[in-house]
Amino acid sequence: MRFFYCFILVFSFQFLTAQGEWELSKNKEGIKIYVKERKGYAVKEYRAEMILKSSLDQLLKTILNGDKLHNWTYKTDSSKLLKKESDSVFYVYMYNDFPWPVKNRDHISKLTVTHPSSTSVKVSIESAPAYIPKKSGVVRVEDFSGFWLFEEVEGGVKVTQQLYGDPAGYLPDFIANSMLVKAPYNTFLNLKKYLDKKSVMY
Repeated sequence: MRFFYCFILVFSFQFLTAQGEWELSKNKEGIKIYVKERKGYAVKEYRAEMILKSSLDQLLKTILNGDKLHNWTYKTDSSKLLKKESDSVFYVYMYNDFPWPVKNRDHISKLTVTHPSSTSVKVSIESAPAYIPKKSGVVRVEDFSGFWLFEEVEGGVKVTQQLYGDPAGYLPDFIANSMLVKAPYNTFLNLKKYLDKKSVMY
């Protein structure tokens, strides 16, 4: 009986550990997308990584430029900087345009800038759904969190985005999970092209 209980404990531990492991789902154009199960949620969490020939300052300014996030963020029709509370706290609105029958969605992010080291910058992402009133016919995404992390490495800056978000409203889990790879991959690809274009302009 003692052996049986030990077996159950070991098996349970291994199962829970496996649930939390990152799995590489896409590796293309220098962009890696990982996903993993999130305990208690049907929708998975993702982490996207790439290395860009850029600077911490340029990347930070790009991420915090709320009025132009729609230029490179996947399926985002419009975006706006709602408020710059301080040099380290920003509120940003984003509107996502999805094809029928999926309803369009919007969300408000509170972005908080910190400097973990002299060669890195982190932008924490928190949901702030009540910051402005909801719009009629648009689903407000209320439960999400994550971060951007920029780290100086050999060859440029390593860009990481890790995010979990409950899409809210009616959206089958398989559709939400199918976008976990497509959305960050296209966002990172667009960001790379956007920064390349800006560097050519200057």
